Amino acid sequence: MEWLNQIFNRLFLYLPKRHLIIPSEMGLRITLGTRVRVIKPGWYLWWPLIQRMFVYEIQPQLVDLRCQSARTLDGKDVVVGGAIQYKIINIKNAILNVQDFDKALETLALGIILEFVNKRTLEDCNNVDKLKL
Repeated sequence: MEWLNQIFNRLFLYLPKRHLIIPSEMGLRITLGTRVRVIKPGWYLWWPLIQRMFVYEIQPQLVDLRCQSARTLDGKDVVVGGAIQYKIINIKNAILNVQDFDKALETLALGIILEFVNKRTLEDCNNVDKLKL
């Protein structure tokens, strides 16, 4: 009887599936690898055999930046870290044009922070009122 169960499970893989996208999410449905459609909140049918669905949160999200050591302009070693809050506005660009947008955002932000610290003295970095990019 196990073989019959496996056959039914395989058949159900090719039937259309229902998917609910909640109001805090947006998605992308790609059909046959060429047709791309942005999916807004609601119920959708999709065919696993010919379509792929990507669903992501579009609410503001927070990425914690790992600490990294940097050297200031006056030669002092400091450890800097931080956090970035972002919101996805264009889901199509976020999914199709960037491989992993969380990791890419983290890497770019760490590079900018490192460049910022390298161009200033320790006193300038500690003076929060004068900080400008």
